Amino acid sequence: MNEFDLQSLMGLLRRQRLAIAVTVAAILGLVVLALSQVPSRYSATTLVMIDPREQRLVSLDNAAPAPPNIGAVDGEVEIMASPVIARRVIARLNLQDDEEFNRPDLLAQIAAGLWPAAVDGAEGQLQPGQPLSPRVERRIIDRLARRVDISRRGVTSIIAVEASSRDPDKAARIANAYAQAYIDDQIASRLRLVANAERVLASRVTDLGEELRRAEAELDRYTLEQMMERAGEDGRNRLLSLRTTLEEDIAARTDALTRLRALEALVQAGDAAGIARVLAGGESEQLTEERREIERQLSARLPAARAAALRTRLTAIDARIVALGSARAEELQRTADVSEQRAQQVRRDLDMLVNASDLPADASVQLYKLREEVAATRALYQNYLGRLRQVSQQRGLVLADSRVVAEAMAAVRPSFPPTVPILFASLFLAFGAGFGIAWVRDTYGRGFLRADEVEEATGLDVVASMPQVEAAKGGVPVQDKVVREPGSAYAEAIRRLRLGLDILMSAGEGEAAGKVVLVTSTKPGEGKSVTAVALGRAAALAGRRTLVIDCDLRKPSVHRLLKAKVKTSLVDILADRATTAHVNDMRVVDALSDMSAFVSGDAQYFPAESILDSARFRALLEGCRKAFDVIILDAPPLAVVSDPLLLAVYADVVLYVVHWKTTTQREVLQSLKELRRVKGETVYVALNGVDASSGEESYYPYTTNGRKPGEAS
Repeated sequence: MNEFDLQSLMGLLRRQRLAIAVTVAAILGLVVLALSQVPSRYSATTLVMIDPREQRLVSLDNAAPAPPNIGAVDGEVEIMASPVIARRVIARLNLQDDEEFNRPDLLAQIAAGLWPAAVDGAEGQLQPGQPLSPRVERRIIDRLARRVDISRRGVTSIIAVEASSRDPDKAARIANAYAQAYIDDQIASRLRLVANAERVLASRVTDLGEELRRAEAELDRYTLEQMMERAGEDGRNRLLSLRTTLEEDIAARTDALTRLRALEALVQAGDAAGIARVLAGGESEQLTEERREIERQLSARLPAARAAALRTRLTAIDARIVALGSARAEELQRTADVSEQRAQQVRRDLDMLVNASDLPADASVQLYKLREEVAATRALYQNYLGRLRQVSQQRGLVLADSRVVAEAMAAVRPSFPPTVPILFASLFLAFGAGFGIAWVRDTYGRGFLRADEVEEATGLDVVASMPQVEAAKGGVPVQDKVVREPGSAYAEAIRRLRLGLDILMSAGEGEAAGKVVLVTSTKPGEGKSVTAVALGRAAALAGRRTLVIDCDLRKPSVHRLLKAKVKTSLVDILADRATTAHVNDMRVVDALSDMSAFVSGDAQYFPAESILDSARFRALLEGCRKAFDVIILDAPPLAVVSDPLLLAVYADVVLYVVHWKTTTQREVLQSLKELRRVKGETVYVALNGVDASSGEESYYPYTTNGRKPGEAS
């Protein structure tokens, strides 16, 4: 930006500083008001670290963590943001009772005001223990999802759970609840996986057990059948005894295993009541009675401390019953093992008898086949049974693949709305809007602000720019400053105007007659009469014989500016109300300079054009040219009357006074268009009333500030 543009900008800012200040204050005020009405929200963040590892349900060797699987981390983010976790959080924090999350929609509120009965019947208030309707649950989940942001931190295995709420403590609780609900869901899914594996393995173990029993029974039957055919009387009795013992051991083992499986299921489920029914007697019966009594007491209304103590005792009773169930399960397992050992001993005895006998080849082959089948089935049964026990042991070893590395804490300052960024942005917006409004106000519908604007728009030269002078009460009038304050900026501008006109007029014809300067403007109040008087005084002070003629016959003002009173006026002479012998009677000599003036009179009963276009006026003007060096015609405004167009014919130079900023460019251009048709290119412009803050006025007092000549500064 060059110096000129910077100066223009600074001038615009000075001129429109009030508009800019009002715009900035209004916008900032509205923003502050809006911020004060927006509810504040606080954010809290919980960090959860994902430690992916391959879960092997049947192997306990994989205890060391595996490297993080990046894809698995992204999948866990989606799981954490799922409605399943949201439901857990809602249930954990009772958000269905929180107005922030379970507030009816606007339409529902309007409907409640119009049809309360219909709304109460359709939705109503939730009662304790009453399940949420799908629509209400969906609404709570959606609102919760909008308040929670779950994202992965970079390429790490850390997930950030950021929750926001009007209450900082609630925001921290929600973030922590999300993390804990996710971990609980992960453990629950692992337990469900273990339970499913248990169920599949238990079914397979049961089937293999049945196959093993059938295979063993078939082997036992075939062995005894072959031995009975070839044994004597004593041998048959012994074989019958062994068969009876084997059947008793097999029945005892089967019964023990059946009871063991049922009891183990109850123990794993922690079903104290079911365990007590199975045990049925002894300490378990006493504990069951005590348990019923505690439940009966808890059904009544009790003090909180008493109720808490009873619940603690109830938990202890359940734990003791489960412990008794575990002990009973161990006894049943030992019983089954003993029966199995005895059955195996009987089979070994039978094998010894078989080995001592002489069986046919086909019998030996069949017997060997049955033994191998039993061995294979038993090995398979033992394998699945071992795997089932490993899976059962993993119930207490199931851990989540994630952990909380940083719990959320209540925020001190709200995170929304971001007051400081909004205020900064609003400040920039406010200044931008202020500058825009200032530019529009300063550009459209205004007058000229700089001399170069006038020259560019009109194509005419600006001879001088006169500064704005505030006429203080009791101070020196503006038209008197040329004489009384010759060092003022206004006096310097008038002298520059006089010098410029002298140069322009001297460039014309070299005749010795006086030069006529017509001073006019677009509309009243632009200072053309003051400029005419001040210009005349400056010319008189420069030694020129100067005459000012007040040609504004409708609203004359020269006599007022000169404070003069005459008996004969210009109108009297031109309207034949006085003879030419009275010309000297209408002449006024300025008391502050040697300037002469012809003041106008009352011409309301005479057409102005008939006076100004008369032979008498032309003759008067010719006589004045011979008697004076400079004749200044103070003409009326061109936009009001057409008199300046008549007077322009007599003028050598037309000085068109344009007031700074107030006279619109359209008005000036329209008036100059008419004037230039008459006077051509001998029209020049003076910019009057220039504000010092605009940077256009460049005349400064150049005095000694009242010091006498020779006095030290």
